[in-house]
Amino acid sequence: MNVKKANEYYALGEVFREESEYDKINNVYIETINRYSKTIDAFAKRLKEIEDELNNVPNVIKEMDDYIKELRRENSNEKNSLAEQLISTRDSLAAGTPKKLRKDIKSLKSFCAASYVHRGTAYRNIGQYNMAKADFEEALRLDPKNEKAIADFA
Repeated sequence: MNVKKANEYYALGEVFREESEYDKINNVYIETINRYSKTIDAFAKRLKEIEDELNNVPNVIKEMDDYIKELRRENSNEKNSLAEQLISTRDSLAAGTPKKLRKDIKSLKSFCAASYVHRGTAYRNIGQYNMAKADFEEALRLDPKNEKAIADFA
């Protein structure tokens, strides 16, 4: 995902708009829209991967618990030692992983919302108001406190 390039095209469109170079604006904003669309797709794909990983944590913990029970049933020092190590790993996973993944999701949603705002602005600047509105709404769904989306949506 090349957010930097999308941002550069967006900024170039703003320069052309300020300088009233209307013949160049539409092409730049269309390229901006295309680049932000690719960025949004990449963000959405990564977001889905992280959400799937988060949703899978309880399954991994259950599998670990089942294996720990098997090890304990064998009742040997070696198996009990391995079970204790697994318990420690399981506890770390249960305590840290969901928190980290939720933080990653929040951050990714914020970046994705910013991309929707920029693409929505580009749509608005070429007169595609329904597309712009849809992007601002999606930005607000992802990040309800996104001030730029709130201002542009109004």
